[in-house]
Amino acid sequence: MGSTQKEKRKALISRKSSLLEDRLKAVAAGENQYAHTFSVEMSIPDFIKRGYCVGPETSLAGRIMNKRKSSSKLLFYDLHGQGSKVQIMANASESTLSFDDFSKLHSRVKHGDIVGIIGIPTKTKKGELMILSREFSLLSYCLYANTSEYENQKRRVDDFITRVQSSM
Repeated sequence: MGSTQKEKRKALISRKSSLLEDRLKAVAAGENQYAHTFSVEMSIPDFIKRGYCVGPETSLAGRIMNKRKSSSKLLFYDLHGQGSKVQIMANASESTLSFDDFSKLHSRVKHGDIVGIIGIPTKTKKGELMILSREFSLLSYCLYANTSEYENQKRRVDDFITRVQSSM
């Protein structure tokens, strides 16, 4: 291994360890680290199959793979689980939390965290099924970020996390 490869590897390891330290500090700063219990009514694939036949409210759990902030009061998440994806819309006006608590909670949510959602099934403008969250619970933090020197490797890690079957 050349000296430049060794330096790149050391820089990558250093960056990963600093990300872990930062994440642990952020987790320690929160009051309620994990939800005590969370009852999941159905899996994400079942939710997608049933669509609006689910009922007025339902609860789902999965891993956050994408977070998009539209404004301080409106966020969109991609929730993955068992090989399926559903979009989550978190709106401060629809939440059971105050605006300050809503902002604190959603500022702590990161890529890879496992969350629980209680909300109402709706459709996007494109006609895709989504859930409008009323309650949002952090169930488990992702302490190790999926970072790598190459973007292609990051995509492989994300694909591996969300893949239903492994090719063994």
